[in-house]
Amino acid sequence: AGSGTGHLRRCISLAEKLNAEIYIPENAGLKETSQLLKNSALKDWQVISELPLLPENEKYSLIVCDSFISDSLLLSELAKLGPVCSLDDGIEDAYFIEYLLDIIPSAQLKRKPNLKNPLFIDLPENRKTEKFSGEVKKILVSVGGEDPAGYSKLIKSALEDSSYDVTVITPENGIKNLKERLYEYDVVITHYGFTAFEASAAGCRTVLLATTPLHKKLSDDAGFICLSKKQLSSVKSASKALKKILSDFENSEKCAGFNLHSELHKPDGESESLPSFIENLSCGKESACPVCGKRMTAVRADVFSRCAHKTYRKCSCSELVYLSWNGIKKSAYDKSYFFEDYKKQYGKTYLEDFENIKEQGMRRAENIKKMLKNVSEPDLLDIGCAYGPFLKAAEESGMKPFGTDISESAVSYVSETLGFPAVVSDFPNIDCSAFRKFNCVSMWYVIEHFENLSAVLAKVSELLTKDGVFAFSTPYGKGVSGLFFKYSFYEQSPADHYFVMDKRSAEKILKQHGFDSIKFKSTGHHPERFPLCRNIKKNGILYKILLFFSRVFFLGDTFEVYCRKR
Repeated sequence: AGSGTGHLRRCISLAEKLNAEIYIPENAGLKETSQLLKNSALKDWQVISELPLLPENEKYSLIVCDSFISDSLLLSELAKLGPVCSLDDGIEDAYFIEYLLDIIPSAQLKRKPNLKNPLFIDLPENRKTEKFSGEVKKILVSVGGEDPAGYSKLIKSALEDSSYDVTVITPENGIKNLKERLYEYDVVITHYGFTAFEASAAGCRTVLLATTPLHKKLSDDAGFICLSKKQLSSVKSASKALKKILSDFENSEKCAGFNLHSELHKPDGESESLPSFIENLSCGKESACPVCGKRMTAVRADVFSRCAHKTYRKCSCSELVYLSWNGIKKSAYDKSYFFEDYKKQYGKTYLEDFENIKEQGMRRAENIKKMLKNVSEPDLLDIGCAYGPFLKAAEESGMKPFGTDISESAVSYVSETLGFPAVVSDFPNIDCSAFRKFNCVSMWYVIEHFENLSAVLAKVSELLTKDGVFAFSTPYGKGVSGLFFKYSFYEQSPADHYFVMDKRSAEKILKQHGFDSIKFKSTGHHPERFPLCRNIKKNGILYKILLFFSRVFFLGDTFEVYCRKR
């Protein structure tokens, strides 16, 4: 009560189109609720007044919260039942919300949404086709289904002595399919909400009423003409303000008020509606911390970054930044991954890039051998060996390599063409009884693909000999891209990368799992990724200075980790 009926109307519409349940608590207090539900196409089973007790391990695919400002206590309860998406939420602490969607342009809140898209406003198809003549004849007053301040009556009185044809909408006196009738009016007087945007899109002059200080700010930020609380304090002051505004409309060909004719026309071919977008969101996946295995409702895991298709959190226990919600389908890890997909990104196939990858492997192999200087011919297991460039480098460095990968074609190439022992396995779900202990286990850009990091590290420890070495590389969250271009860094992170490490989180997690003597090496240096340096000349003096700076201050976008089993 007090927040209007727009949020409830949208909820009802979504529930109708998605065949979803709609939760309306008994203490909601909005007297128009029963009438709106009665007029809807909802079935009895869809409307619930108490939060359900779901069986253990069963959750909703998605919970859509639609409130002017959500209640944190309610959100905490909803988050236990499934991932929460919130629409146009004025809440600042959006901790329990996995996905924030802003449709109507909002005030400059400190919190950032995952997506801001006014194209999801369900705009009218009927729009004015003739240019405004400069004469105001018909005026519509629509202050929502609730109108707790009684502005409908106030504006009606303020326009009573005018010559305008004034229609006032009340809960008792509504207009069926109002959205498609707006274009019939020259001026629409309403409050900040869907009707304001619909009227503007229909080509009407639009005047808003400041129902709350926040609505006044929202109206001003969006560029609407808005009467203040002071102007609405009496019939006389409202009449004076409206007379001036309407006179300006008639004496100016310039369209006054926010005009969405071009901004909110959907591009050709774009047809996604809010219901279909919500349905796609429901196919997303919510994940727990890969280390402690707890959801954010069980342990503090603050939102670290919101992207259009993903949400990242930082676990207070492990200090790891992890993918808590993902709406992107994972790419298939098959032969095309190494050929077509790899070529699109690097300009050559994986096998065409074999020697370059092997050269990087030679450097890594030497770092490992320095840590195994007392072992003459170390046994090495490379997890995620792909087509074997590091296995080849390890052999040339004096090691005895063994490979494992989930790709059958890759393992076949390693064993049949390169001649190295290799098996197809889904690590860490692998039978170790057939394996010998290894002096070194390596993972090059593989570790971030594991959703259960604790299980992976436990299995690595099980496979290592006493004082064995664990070596891996992974994207670095505090490199130049992560620091200066945080949104794009995390938005572009692949959907099958479940976490992003930095030195602090890596060290903490490795020590927790029995590894020490931890050494880090900064890699993936890109001077052209520094702010304002996109077009710098490669190998020029500035490029070399930034490259030196990047190496000294550990600003590479990837890093390598070498540690020893304790």
